[in-house]
Amino acid sequence: MSLTPLHLAGYVVSLIMTLSAMFFIARQKMSYLTVVRNQFVMAFLAFAALISSEIYFEINPSLEAMRMQPASCIIAATAIGWAVAKLSGRYELKSTANPVSTAASGRKFFYLYVGIMLIGLISTFVPQMFSEIPQATLIERESILSSREVIIGFELELWYSLVILAVLIAFWAYPGITLYLLSRRASNEKVKQSTKTLSFSIIAIAGSVTLSNLFFQEGTYLAYLIASVFFGLIAYSFRERTILSMLIETEPVARLASSGDAAKQYYVFSESIGLTHRQVMGRKILFEFDPSSDYEKAVKDFMKEAFADGESVALFTRMGSAIHSISDKQEVIQFFFLTQRVSVPTAGDSKNEILLPINSASLLLDALDEIVKGHPQENVSVIFDDLSGLVLSMGLEKTYEFLRYALEVLASKKATALFLFNPEAHDPKVAFSLRTLFNNQMSYGRDGLRVFKLSK
Repeated sequence: MSLTPLHLAGYVVSLIMTLSAMFFIARQKMSYLTVVRNQFVMAFLAFAALISSEIYFEINPSLEAMRMQPASCIIAATAIGWAVAKLSGRYELKSTANPVSTAASGRKFFYLYVGIMLIGLISTFVPQMFSEIPQATLIERESILSSREVIIGFELELWYSLVILAVLIAFWAYPGITLYLLSRRASNEKVKQSTKTLSFSIIAIAGSVTLSNLFFQEGTYLAYLIASVFFGLIAYSFRERTILSMLIETEPVARLASSGDAAKQYYVFSESIGLTHRQVMGRKILFEFDPSSDYEKAVKDFMKEAFADGESVALFTRMGSAIHSISDKQEVIQFFFLTQRVSVPTAGDSKNEILLPINSASLLLDALDEIVKGHPQENVSVIFDDLSGLVLSMGLEKTYEFLRYALEVLASKKATALFLFNPEAHDPKVAFSLRTLFNNQMSYGRDGLRVFKLSK
């Protein structure tokens, strides 16, 4: 096989394009595909290693150098298969006659796929430990580095060729077909477009690599160049921001209050717990309430105080809840409605409304992260109504983990948060577990607001 300067240039361009796409994906913070960003970065890096190993073989032809090529390809295919399996379990699909059976079948195909990749890796590295197991034969091959223009190449044994063929066919079939079916069933249009782009790109990458290795080895450089173009399309599919990041880019809230006695009417909440507004800022408060009381009044005072100080307010609640009813006329509030009707962030009826799946802790954390990062120079106030709904939807363990990470996301002193919780709706151990996470605790019952614990 002749390696001309054109071939070498093709490898180098492919390498640059692949690494550029990888860095682009690694920098994306909010995308419908953020959940599988790390897997695709791993795949891009492995494909870059595949191209590099092809160049390295020309410099140092050996069986050890040869093995790096299939190993890199298998790692890239495994990472993409992992990403596909994660996506197929993440986004909403249309109902099926037997969703449990469908999910089980999906797992079986993924396990089969991983099994084929594992066989490929074992077949690549184990034979070098046993000389009696032939894997490849070195042959003569032209070189641009030798005055004789001859170096040593390799020819795979039949059994190993069949193993690599099985790996390439599995790489073509499982990720591509699964993503295509997912794109047809996805209920969200943006998810549908992104997964369809991924599907055709992965099929094209696997197809070009397969054809070049089986029928057109002289065109390997061209196959890698084509594959790198489709890797660029995969990176482009990460470009679409989520509705979350678009929604949270809002204008600063105008400050309502001034100093002096006239401002006191706005700072009822902080005064009721014996603090100034500045002392309340940055606290993360567990607000326990009795649903039969008028606890909404205290929450409204909390909002009013935030508005008075020019802070952005984000409200996580259920549509039609008591807290929603006292705030639905406030256009400056960013509403995040928690529901089981969606599985991805979905725009609401108004520009300041978005629907979030109540059972997706990762998307809720994404939203909190964007709220903080979307207002780097401003103070923000977050009201989470309520934790009881999360416990019922996700269970205590997942709710506890969500809260632990949420408090880390909201660790900035510019972020103030009020987490509502109805302890009477749960076993006492649930309330005890959640309380251990908060340094600031208060409750609102029929006798009004009571402070249990405040950090210094």
